[in-house]
Amino acid sequence: MKDSGGHGGSTISETTVPFIAIGGESHKNHVDGPIEISQIDIASTLSVILGVPIPYSNIGTIFLDSLYDLPISKKLFILYYNSNQIFNHFKKLANYESECE
Repeated sequence: MKDSGGHGGSTISETTVPFIAIGGESHKNHVDGPIEISQIDIASTLSVILGVPIPYSNIGTIFLDSLYDLPISKKLFILYYNSNQIFNHFKKLANYESECE
C-alpha cells in the first residue's frame, strides 16, 4: 500500500512485506536469519505445501528451500509441476495473441 492509500508504489515500505512461517524443530537448523522471498512466489509455494493446485494465473515459482525435509525426487517433481503450470499458462497466452491477429 502507498502511504496515500492506493496500490502500485515501488518504495521499500510498499514492496517489502514481512511473512513469518513457523515450522517444526527440523527446520530450526537450516535457517540462520531472514530469507527473502518474492511475493509472487508465495501462492505457488503455499499451494504445494497444502497439497492444492497452483492457481491457474499464478506465475510464481515454488520456494524449495522452505521444503527442507523432502527427498530430491519429490523436489524434482515439484519443479516439474511448477514449470509445466507456468509453461501452459504462457502457451495459452501465446496462442491467444496469434489468434487475435
